[in-house]
Amino acid sequence: MSIRIVRTRNGDDVICHIQEITQEGQKKILGYQLEHPYFVHLDEELTIDGGESINKISNPTLVMHPYVPLAKEPKVIVRFDEVISAYEPIDMVLEKYTQLTEAAINAQDNTTTEQTGLPDGEGDGAG
Repeated sequence: MSIRIVRTRNGDDVICHIQEITQEGQKKILGYQLEHPYFVHLDEELTIDGGESINKISNPTLVMHPYVPLAKEPKVIVRFDEVISAYEPIDMVLEKYTQLTEAAINAQDNTTTEQTGLPDGEGDGAG
């Protein structure tokens, strides 16, 4: 699994861990699993330089928010034709995404511990 920014058919950019879903025994891609998906975009502040109305982007802000905020699990499956392109994000974006997903995972772990009083896997008969 790798972290990519995926451009969807409707023009959304989604940063996520992406994995291909293929038919068993064949190379045909059926879809993609997007794990910890977040919309990602730049909030751009436009300024006017001089009297010629030349717009310049200054101090863009990176914005990320959950792609599936009401999902029980932080993953979603999309059909193969919903993905137009995928590319590796620049280091700054990758770092911010990693911080965001680690914080979300830690918050989810803390919620599980608070609900059961035990860390994940303890007291559930699995260990």
